[in-house]
Amino acid sequence: MTPETHNRARPLSVEDRQAMIIDAATPLVIAHGRAVTSKQIAEAAGIAEGTIFRAFGDKDTLIRRVVENYFDPQPFRDGLRAIDLALPLEQKIAAIVVLMRGRLEHVFRMVAALGADERPTDGQRHEYAHIIAELLVPDRDRLRCPPYRVAQIIRMVALASVLPGIGETIPFDVDDITQIILYGVSGEPDADHAGHATAGHAHGADAILHSALDSALDSAFRSEWEPTGPTTLPATDPAQTSQR
Repeated sequence: MTPETHNRARPLSVEDRQAMIIDAATPLVIAHGRAVTSKQIAEAAGIAEGTIFRAFGDKDTLIRRVVENYFDPQPFRDGLRAIDLALPLEQKIAAIVVLMRGRLEHVFRMVAALGADERPTDGQRHEYAHIIAELLVPDRDRLRCPPYRVAQIIRMVALASVLPGIGETIPFDVDDITQIILYGVSGEPDADHAGHATAGHAHGADAILHSALDSALDSAFRSEWEPTGPTTLPATDPAQTSQR
């Protein structure tokens, strides 16, 4: 065996080659959406354009694999589960907020590039809430509502803080968000105004919360990819017509 043969790089496996192409394609998909070309991806990956089609068959399949890889929930799960249960509640909430905002910003970049249909599943969101709730169980004596509901509140506030048009114009840092989640805007409620929701009311509120979060996600990005035409005003004021 000659030294040249011995030092020659071993060919990549199919899986490794696909992973390399996906890594190169991801920032291009975020930047250009579905308009990205196979030529751009090939140049970024340092490969021949035909290699893309041998590895994935077509560009749509590659983009689908990019999205699946980008939305992989495992790093977020691992980050949540790595939070120390023994941390003080304030530090624990702050750590959750950092990870949650990072995850949401990560998701929004791809949603803005490809449309609202590309997003994590409901099952993933429920799983995250359960992991967060488990982190909060040791502190349940300090919480005014069940840990799972607190997990939903954390997601709601974190989501609002990164939504375009909200988080950009009214910036909140992690400490701001942590304080809002823990103490609200007026501190601890007094005995006359504390009140306790019934189980049925809490269940209904959870359903409204889920619906509101989904609606916010849709509306926040719809204008990014759905052009709207000029608004046509009625020739006659409806109020004047009704008075005739």
